[in-house]
Amino acid sequence: FLRVLDAIDTSRAVLVNDLEIVRWNIPKTYLRDLEAGGAPIVPSRWYGRFAECDLGADFAAFGADRLIVKPVVSTNARDTFLLDRAAAEQAGESLARIFASRAFVVQPFIGAVQTEGEYSLFYIGDRFSHGIRKVPKAADFRVQEEHGATIESAALTPELLSAGEKAVSLVRPEPLYARCDLVRDADRVLRIME
Repeated sequence: FLRVLDAIDTSRAVLVNDLEIVRWNIPKTYLRDLEAGGAPIVPSRWYGRFAECDLGADFAAFGADRLIVKPVVSTNARDTFLLDRAAAEQAGESLARIFASRAFVVQPFIGAVQTEGEYSLFYIGDRFSHGIRKVPKAADFRVQEEHGATIESAALTPELLSAGEKAVSLVRPEPLYARCDLVRDADRVLRIME
């Protein structure tokens, strides 16, 4: 993907979003920059490889009963795990193999994903375009259509719009197109997922 972008960038074609933004946005570590700018993200602990990780400490640090473990670079929830403490112990070997030398992030599971869903807000330039709500199928946590999630129009509250605008305002240079995914935590705070 990056090689194709480099080829486009060196050609006469024009990328609608600056290549610098695309490169910044591929690893989920861009969330740290948004958080540093004052946008609330889902709390996250970052690891370069599984040997550095102590999931027991992550459960304790977040005060969580369930954790999400996902690659820093991924799409469509590939290699994304929802784990309670028992599942974390059982999955240890698999996680160690998958993340042996692959960066990943650990986050507390936000239960509202399964009830309220996740909101995606879309922007063209600096203007809000539209929003959707993605709800996973029963007993799942993944909000992608490929995994059976439903997608519908979102009820756009001022709070939701403000949270999205805050996140998008932090992206520089200003993108032509942006999407902000938000979920509501147990304290009803809208937090950026991606």
